Amino acid sequence: TRDNPLSENSWIDVTAKVKSLLADGTRQIHAGLDLAGEDPAFGVAKRLRVEFRLRGKIQAAVVEDGKSLEVPEGAEVLEAIYGDLPADKSAPSLD
Repeated sequence: TRDNPLSENSWIDVTAKVKSLLADGTRQIHAGLDLAGEDPAFGVAKRLRVEFRLRGKIQAAVVEDGKSLEVPEGAEVLEAIYGDLPADKSAPSLD
């Protein structure tokens, strides 16, 4: 089990949904309530963070609510979370 400093009430794990979209051929993932199914942090700006493995390297991409990110061809999604996430300086913001 991975330690997560985020409050469990402020974000939603959307890994299965993102993997399902990729399996259906969709690589552009839109950050929003349609993806999450509910609002994990009402009244707060949200982000989508997708962690993936590509060519043996683990990477992450973060996008603001209402924007989309493209999961690279051949990437294996390890985790996707949506909600009140801190800005991750190690992950590129994809607009």
